[in-house]
Amino acid sequence: MEPPLPEAQGLRKGFGALEAVGGVSLALRPGEVRALLGPDRAGKTTTAKMVAGLLVQGLMVLLIALALTALTGARLAFTPLVLLPTLAVLLGTYGLGSAVGSLVLLYKQMGQLLGFSQFLLLFLLQAPGNGAFLLLPLAPVAALARGMLAEAVPLDPLALLLAFLNGLLYLALGLFLFARAVCRAKRQGLLHGC
Repeated sequence: MEPPLPEAQGLRKGFGALEAVGGVSLALRPGEVRALLGPDRAGKTTTAKMVAGLLVQGLMVLLIALALTALTGARLAFTPLVLLPTLAVLLGTYGLGSAVGSLVLLYKQMGQLLGFSQFLLLFLLQAPGNGAFLLLPLAPVAALARGMLAEAVPLDPLALLLAFLNGLLYLALGLFLFARAVCRAKRQGLLHGC
């Protein structure tokens, strides 16, 4: 049996208290046709959108990698140590996501904030990682990862430490802002609960 092309396991999606998709797993193999069957409002369309979104995200990552390869004129050097800056990127990204989530919670402007946050993220990932830019979220770790991937620069432990501290700072700030937004939303009657 051939390995699956796209495969998704444990897909979950909820809208408030309603769980639209609960733990769906799906594997597609060449030559197979699959159908999602179920009653109205069973989550078929939501599942299809989630799988399509995963495929689009995977394609975007591939296109970005190809663009980076074309722009640098060389192959990217993927060493196992590149995973360490990637973890620091995740910390900062979760912090920024929490901060954007707090704004969405209070102002309900998802479309505008999402567009702005994507632009901000692209700017932060391209910012130099030195001088005053060290204070921006993701800038130090993005510079470290760029150097390791594009120029095969060895991992600098001090730069990695600064990148992790930067990521932790923005993670803490994002979580703090989100907690404050939840409290404010409850006071304004936008949220209910404990």
